[in-house]
Formats: sequence, structure tokens, C-alpha cells
Amino acid sequence: MEQAYSAIVHRRSTLALTVFAAAALTMLFAIALNALVEHGRATVPIDAESGLLIEDSVVAWAEQWAQTVLLLGVVWAGGLACLEWGRRWRRLSQPTTP
Repeated sequence: MEQAYSAIVHRRSTLALTVFAAAALTMLFAIALNALVEHGRATVPIDAESGLLIEDSVVAWAEQWAQTVLLLGVVWAGGLACLEWGRRWRRLSQPTTP
């Protein structure tokens, strides 16, 4: 009986830590994207007459930061996949008992 209770407590604490980690990753991802947008606003020049972005500078900025944005997206997607399918992977890797 006590082992079953211990297993339930362990599962609940693991779930709470997983939710906390997912929330922390979400906040870090949002902060990183916000910092990237603010950096773009500060460094990409704007045409004084029309108020539009100058195309050449936007292309240069995008080429410079495209890999960073792609890396953030891949890390985020990988983290979500691990959270979503982690239990299945662990369950499938355990040997089945007859």
C-alpha cells in the first residue's frame, strides 16, 4: 500500500516539475524572441521620409539572425516533443513481462 502511495506522489511531483520546466522554457523563449525583436528595432535603419524599413538592411539583418531564430525554434520543438512523448518512449524502452 505504501509503495503505491509513494508511486503516486512520485508521479505527481514529476508532473509538477515538468509543468514548471515547460513554463520556464516558454518564458525564456518569449524573452529571447522579444530581445531579438528589440535588437532588430534598434539596429535596422528606417527611411526618414516614408518611415519604412530599408530593404537592404532588413535582408542583411534577417541573414544574420535567421540561424538564431531557427535554432530557437528547433530547440523549442524538441523540448515540446520530449515533454509530449517522453512517457511513451520510456514505456516502449522497458522490457515487457510475460
